[in-house]
Amino acid sequence: MTAGGLDHSFLEDTYKTLAQHTKRQSMSDSGVRVIRKELADCFFFKDDNFLIAFSEPMSVPFDSELRHSEIIYHTLESYHTESPKSWKGQLYASKDLILRVALLDKTLRIKKNMCES
Repeated sequence: MTAGGLDHSFLEDTYKTLAQHTKRQSMSDSGVRVIRKELADCFFFKDDNFLIAFSEPMSVPFDSELRHSEIIYHTLESYHTESPKSWKGQLYASKDLILRVALLDKTLRIKKNMCES
């Protein structure tokens, strides 16, 4: 999703898709910031890693009619005119897999009682 960890253009395209989305106008600035962070968290860049944590998720629930998964999907759909040999054309051709990978959590959470025997 980042062409080897260095290309931010797919993420930048998701931000453009968010900015142009019809539901964007009804969202608060803080809501847009939350979705932008959720989008960025879907991508791996050069120095990103998976994390193994012995804790429960510490996310704050955010209620919005617009989900980051919808933005990623619409961005991938916008690549339908790209050359199949181009990187974005390949993202489009693999859009279902790309969306599944994007929605993976980078943190593997292990409950304390799972480690006890």
